[in-house]
Amino acid sequence: MQIDDDCTEAEALDEALDSRDDAPRIDTSPDLYNIAKQRPVGQVCVCPHCRQTFTKKTYQQAFCSNKGRGNCKDAYWNRATPQRLSRAKLFHR
Repeated sequence: MQIDDDCTEAEALDEALDSRDDAPRIDTSPDLYNIAKQRPVGQVCVCPHCRQTFTKKTYQQAFCSNKGRGNCKDAYWNRATPQRLSRAKLFHR
């Protein structure tokens, strides 16, 4: 999925969710992750985990946060595979 530099945040989100109106939330997360990774620095992105918008500050940023209690990056990747999900559940009882 290629994103143009002129593409607005709303257009990027529409593109990601276009054919997935009835799909569960987790199915759209990889699309939002790929869009956020492809967007240039300074553009508005949608966090693949919490759906909050943020302005991309560095080329590798794909999530609105990656530290502290509201860590979207870790929460996203802990749900990415069944093995990580089962391991993460041990720590969040």
